[in-house]
Amino acid sequence: MRYRFTQPNLRYDHIPGGNVVVYYDPIQSEETNVYRNPETGVETTETIAVYDYRVVTADSLTRNAIIVALIRADYSADDELAIQRQKDDKPSEYNHYNAFVEKCKAIADRTLNGDTLATAKAMKIADLGIYDASEAVNAFYIGNQAMWLSPDRRSNLKNAVEALKASGVSTVAFMGQTIPVDDALTMLSAIESYAAMTTFVTENHKAAINALETVSAVAEYDYTVGYPEKLSF
Repeated sequence: MRYRFTQPNLRYDHIPGGNVVVYYDPIQSEETNVYRNPETGVETTETIAVYDYRVVTADSLTRNAIIVALIRADYSADDELAIQRQKDDKPSEYNHYNAFVEKCKAIADRTLNGDTLATAKAMKIADLGIYDASEAVNAFYIGNQAMWLSPDRRSNLKNAVEALKASGVSTVAFMGQTIPVDDALTMLSAIESYAAMTTFVTENHKAAINALETVSAVAEYDYTVGYPEKLSF
């Protein structure tokens, strides 16, 4: 559910029963209204900025209650358990969940403390973490299919392919293809290099965000630039 407001600084409202409605993730757009003067018939057009907020209801105005409410808006307890169990098989989902939790913490701090420079940086870095964990960064393509491998999977696959090569095996079933073992090792090396480059870009963005000196500069910072082109095999 979203609530629409004409000001961007609403954070929470108290409601009966001691609960708190927390507003977050505003999407800004424009709304045009036309008014007609009933006496003159003259029309006046007014364009205003509007902000659509997501909302959650927390049990109380405490950091932990807000964080829990935010997490539960997107993930159930069963979802969390499944993500933990499948962290090696679905590394992107696992990394995205962890980044999302960091964003929930940043939203809670911003709700309680307002738009300080520290909370603005925490929110921007949390958004960067979600982007870094998403398919926008963590992906390579085999044909038209997007895929990703966690660091552990890359290491295990490399060890397995090297062992097969050492035993004299010339081809291997790899990522849905039967290819020479040397080609498999080349692919794994390229994926590892790509992952390392994206890590450096993300860390450089974090450093750049932390070095900013105003809330407005943090708000305007674009963390999506500078990432290498995704690999295609």
